[in-house]
Amino acid sequence: MEYIITKTITLQQVCMLLLCVVAQVLAHLAPNLHAQPTPTPPQEFTASIRMPREVSIGDTVRAAIVLRALTPAARQLTITSVEFLFRFNPSVVYLLDTNLSRAAYYGGNNMEVSIARPVNRSLQAQEDTLLQIPLLITWGDTEFSELKGGGEFKINVVDAVNFRSVPLESHLFRIRDVAWGDSLLTLNQLGSPLSMTLGPNPATNVLNFQLSIGNLPTQPLAVPTLSLYFLQGPFAGSEAISFRDDLTPLFRSRRTEMLRGELRFPNNGPRLPRGLYLCRFAYATYAVSRLVFVQ
Repeated sequence: MEYIITKTITLQQVCMLLLCVVAQVLAHLAPNLHAQPTPTPPQEFTASIRMPREVSIGDTVRAAIVLRALTPAARQLTITSVEFLFRFNPSVVYLLDTNLSRAAYYGGNNMEVSIARPVNRSLQAQEDTLLQIPLLITWGDTEFSELKGGGEFKINVVDAVNFRSVPLESHLFRIRDVAWGDSLLTLNQLGSPLSMTLGPNPATNVLNFQLSIGNLPTQPLAVPTLSLYFLQGPFAGSEAISFRDDLTPLFRSRRTEMLRGELRFPNNGPRLPRGLYLCRFAYATYAVSRLVFVQ
């Protein structure tokens, strides 16, 4: 009898122990089961690119980078500088205060350049223009074009975090001159298989070209052309130099050719004056163009 009582007490102790362990495990898990996700800090800024919605060839306009504060605290922050990639169509837009040697082509005929500017102040209003990028609108390959950022738009501020990554809204605009009735007076054709790399840019006395007709079969009867056109001054839109004679023997058996051209007027004339030019390479029914600055 005593043995049975002793055994019964031992089983009760074991059961109580198990109950205690289960209770402790549940007590440990309970906060995690009901824990709320860590709230995301509220967005403090948005940024946008602004300029007129319609422009004309030859216009000099300023693309404003506008920062908007979304909280009162954000407006009080001291912004030391901004850094971002600025993307544009170089056949339509020429950056007047940017050295094109620092720019790079991406995605076909588009170009991007890294911009970093000091600010060293807080916002003067809820929306404030941090910087302006002067642009020249040129005769390019499309009626509609877009200015946009690439990657993150970074603003450096004076606080514990030191910087913010801000969404940058792009800007779509129309070049009104290129539309003529139902036709577009563009220098490039979208989807052209041709490609052209040139340098140095800015150039002084010579330009080195790498020209490719892509996947087009060589066409013995096709006459390739390569020319520079004035984009400024009284002769804007007219041809400055033609490299046709240098191209005549090319593209007979190869799809890629190299060429070196002097930046002088015909018949050993004077060198081209300083300014902005458009270089156009055409083959068969296709064409591609690039901006060149002669210094």
